[in-house]
Amino acid sequence: MECDLAIIGGGPGGYTAALKAVALGARVVLLEREHLGGICLNWGCIPTKALLRCSKLYEDAGKGAALGVECDGLRANLPVMMARKNKVVGQLRTGLTKLMAQRKIEVIDGQGKIEDPNTVSWSGPEGKGALRAAHIIVATGSPLIDIPALPCDGRRVLDIKAALDAERLPGRLAIIGAGVVGCEMAQFFSGLGSQVTLVEMLERPLGGMLDADIEKVFLRGLKKRKYRLLLGQTVSSLQTAEDSVHLILDSGEELVVDTVLSAVGLAPASAGLGLEAAGVELGARGEVLVDEHCRTSQPSIYAVGDVSGIQPLAHFASHMGA
Repeated sequence: MECDLAIIGGGPGGYTAALKAVALGARVVLLEREHLGGICLNWGCIPTKALLRCSKLYEDAGKGAALGVECDGLRANLPVMMARKNKVVGQLRTGLTKLMAQRKIEVIDGQGKIEDPNTVSWSGPEGKGALRAAHIIVATGSPLIDIPALPCDGRRVLDIKAALDAERLPGRLAIIGAGVVGCEMAQFFSGLGSQVTLVEMLERPLGGMLDADIEKVFLRGLKKRKYRLLLGQTVSSLQTAEDSVHLILDSGEELVVDTVLSAVGLAPASAGLGLEAAGVELGARGEVLVDEHCRTSQPSIYAVGDVSGIQPLAHFASHMGA
C-alpha cells in the first residue's frame, strides 16, 4: 500500500492533519489503535464536560428552594449520568468516523510503528500490514502516567477511565494531581456531594498555567467549594482495605478516604514507535523534538500535538495539525 501521508494517531492533531491534507489533494491513511478523537473526545474534554453539566444541574436544583423551586427527594443517579456521557461521546465519535469516510480518509484499526523514514507497519484486530508514505505524522498524544505508588485496581483506586465509568459515588475522595483532569473530576464529584481532597506535587494547581490574578480567583473557588487542597505533596505509600484507602503523604500526613483517583499528569506517547531507529530525535521526557513547521530531525517525519511536548491541549494539537 502506498500513500502521500501516513498519520499515526487519530486524536485532534491527527484527524485535523488528515482533513487538511485531503483538502489539499493528498492520499491519507490514518492509523488509530483505539478510538478516533483521542483523549479529548473519549476520556478528557468531552466526557468531563458532559458530566459537569449533570453535576451543575444537581447543585442548582439543591439550591432551588431559596428561589421557590422545591425539589423533594432530589438524588444523584450516577449510572444515568454515565449513560448520558457515553451517549454524547458515542455520537461525536460516530460523527467523526463518518467524516473520515466522507473525505475518503482510510482509517486502519491498529498500532502503527515507523520502520524507516518512509515506511509504517501496523498490527491490529484485522491482522498486520505495512505501507509506504512520502511523509509521516506522529500524533500519538500523551496518555496518563501510571505510577507504582498508585496501583489502580478499578475499585478503590481508579484511573481516569475507571472514574468516567464509576458506578457509585464516593463519600470521601482523594484526587492525586490537581491538573485540568483532576480539577474537573473534583468539581464533578464534589457537586454531587463527595468530600474531595486534592493532592498536588507542584506548589501551584493546574501546572502553574494560570497567571497570578486568575490563580487567586481559582483558589478562592476551590475554597468556596470546600475542597481540601494539599500543594507540594506526593503519595509515599497506599494501602487499601475492604471499605477504605489509607494514604501516607511525604509530609507524614495520613489520609483515609473511600476512593482514590489517580490523575497525575501526562507523558508524550513516543515509546515503541521506532522513532529513534528512524533517526528522530527525542527530548529528555520522550517528547518528539520539532521545528516551527512541526518537522522532526528526520525531514520526512513530522509530529503534532501532545507527543511534541509543547502544549498538552486539544486545540493546540489541532492548530499544529492544520
